[in-house]
Amino acid sequence: MVVRAETKKLTIRLPQDDLQFIKQFAHERNVTVTELVKRYFSHLRQQTDFDIDPSLQKITGVLPESLDVREEYQSYLMDKHQ
Repeated sequence: MVVRAETKKLTIRLPQDDLQFIKQFAHERNVTVTELVKRYFSHLRQQTDFDIDPSLQKITGVLPESLDVREEYQSYLMDKHQ
């Protein structure tokens, strides 16, 4: 027995060119627009608000948390311009 989650109808308004694009995109992949939206929302649900870009994540932790970057930069500028 397959148990399906309750579904509700959602109406959205999109520019005509976006609507045509998404319909064509779905058609080319043999899925419905509803399935595309469902998959996208599922993807969003898996994301967190604090995802860090991988390139930024590589350098995370390079500077100690105790470092006052503003103070260091001001000190650097004062030394540079003396």
